[in-house]
Amino acid sequence: MKRLIRQALVLFAALTIVCGVLYPAVVTLIAEAAFQNKANGSIIEGNKGRFPK
Repeated sequence: MKRLIRQALVLFAALTIVCGVLYPAVVTLIAEAAFQNKANGSIIEGNKGRFPK
């Protein structure tokens, strides 16, 4: 029983790292490389000027 719980926790931790950290980081890096001028958002222009400054 302890072995099964340990395996489940190890798998949970591994999938959390892969799906919650590595995958988003890789996708973000690819987006930054492919769309350098668009990946960081855009400037909003209104009556009072640009936002963010």
